Amino acid sequence: MELYLIATKALGEFYVVDTDPTSAAEKLGSLLSKSDYGQYGSREITNIKILGKELSNFPEEKPNFSSGHNFILPTSCE
Repeated sequence: MELYLIATKALGEFYVVDTDPTSAAEKLGSLLSKSDYGQYGSREITNIKILGKELSNFPEEKPNFSSGHNFILPTSCE
């Protein structure tokens, strides 16, 4: 999983966790449309920036903390 900062034309910025930028953008677009948030044109995505990659296999394997911006997700977000 990766953490993305996605900017829209007029609705601001959103943080999205997903496997790749395309699916992150689709997830955000779907949620904005489903909630009928803002006008259609204002939902246009103008920029996607990766902020971090999830440390995987933690703590079973030794994580590589020097590989860039990393984050750790809990096993459950409930």
